Amino acid sequence: MLSQLEELERQNRADSVMRNDSLARALADYFDRHGSPNERMRAHYILGRTYADMGEAPIALDCFYDAIGCADTTSSDCDYRTLIGLYAQMSAIFHQQNLPQDEIRATQQYIHYTALTGDTVNAIQYQAFLVKPYYIMGKKDTVLHIVRSVYQQLEERNYRPLPALGLGTAIYIYIERGQLAKAQRLLHKYEHETGLFDSLGNVSKGWESFYWIKGFYELKTQQTDSAEYYFRKAIQDATLYDDISTAYKGMLAVWQRKRDIDSIVLYSRLNEEALDSLHQRMQTDAIHQAASLYDYTRSQKQAEQEMQRRKAAWRWLWGISSLSLLSLCLGFFYYRKKQREKQKKISHLNHALILARSEHRRIERELKMIQAKDYDTLKAQKEENGQQLKQYITEIEKESLLLTGQKQEDNLDHFLNSQIVVVFGKKALLTKDHPIPNKAEWKVLIKQFSEDMPATFQFFKLKKLSELQIKICILLLMDYKEGVIVELAKSSSESVSVAKSRANERLFGEKGAKTLKFHLEKLVLSN
Repeated sequence: MLSQLEELERQNRADSVMRNDSLARALADYFDRHGSPNERMRAHYILGRTYADMGEAPIALDCFYDAIGCADTTSSDCDYRTLIGLYAQMSAIFHQQNLPQDEIRATQQYIHYTALTGDTVNAIQYQAFLVKPYYIMGKKDTVLHIVRSVYQQLEERNYRPLPALGLGTAIYIYIERGQLAKAQRLLHKYEHETGLFDSLGNVSKGWESFYWIKGFYELKTQQTDSAEYYFRKAIQDATLYDDISTAYKGMLAVWQRKRDIDSIVLYSRLNEEALDSLHQRMQTDAIHQAASLYDYTRSQKQAEQEMQRRKAAWRWLWGISSLSLLSLCLGFFYYRKKQREKQKKISHLNHALILARSEHRRIERELKMIQAKDYDTLKAQKEENGQQLKQYITEIEKESLLLTGQKQEDNLDHFLNSQIVVVFGKKALLTKDHPIPNKAEWKVLIKQFSEDMPATFQFFKLKKLSELQIKICILLLMDYKEGVIVELAKSSSESVSVAKSRANERLFGEKGAKTLKFHLEKLVLSN
């Protein structure tokens, strides 16, 4: 299975189109059961890449989120290369789906983990990918700040050639604002420091938008003939609808300045037709995206309906078999046997409880006598014995309640006043005198929680929360902020956020991390 996973990874690195989702799904299922965190992340990443190649963006994103949930970023051997690839793919999908805010978050995570690997230059360069989503959102000042920051950091490191990404957008913003000196400086960098131009001044394929940007600059500086030259070149070489439309817009401005009525009418019509083509293509893309999401939702619904049908068929078969006489007889005798054993144990516990309470009352009477005579040593010894016996009584009562089927009640106040919670309160100060909790202290805290909050703890176990998710839920009930939780849990903000979101969905069926604490407090009140 590992060999097959590595083969799919080689295909992915070679940029081959992958369409065998059955193999990728089998690998993800296998490594979910038998793999390390890195292997599980790699398998779900490859599954997401397969669905992305098949045009199933919603399913691909779902797989990428599963892959992120598998990553153990606290481990020294965490596979950051795969994690970086995950966020790069998510950023690209969000860009295609026109979701700028999601694209920004994914890109920022890519930059963060790239920097952690020590690849500083790549992390700086990738900041330029934030330009497009921020420009779409209308945050032009942020765009200019990003471009200045990226190129300043690269120049400080004497990095050459400079990347052109983001430069064109910044130049166009300066042209719009009439800040021509700044636009001219960036144009000079574009033309002389990016390495995109041949000896004749032609820009490399894929960067033809430079022509219409240069055209608008020439138009602003009153170089009308030069502007016309660049707009015509943009129309001739453009491969994208939005580049052609913008070039026609530039030509319309040229002829308006020259007051040529026939050319104004011609380029008005061409600009309108180009805009119509652009809008039609955008609508087509939106329809394809909506259809993809609809197909995914429908397949999920069909899978759920099939599962419900199977459950119904199983219940029917079970009901028929339970009517057999032999099953009824065996079940009856087994039940009677278990009831006798249960009653015997309850009787034993009641007897032990009576003896323990009697002994406890005797010790309290002795303590009162000792206090009157001031026998300090004997008093302390008896107090210790009394506490131990009281703990024994509590344990017996809990076991008795469990056997008799009575509901175990939570006692949040008792938990919050326990010694281990006090210890964690000091550690939450995050000072050198109080280091973060070790495994033994975490074990004591969880044990104390299970004893004082049995109903809530059993609910966590029933919903199969992971150890990290249980820790986070306990710390939320202790009223710690997310920053403190990240430090105490020795995790990352991303991992804590993902764990909170998944815990909220498993416990209360609600996606997102923000409402987890509210639901937990409501649960405790009901218990």
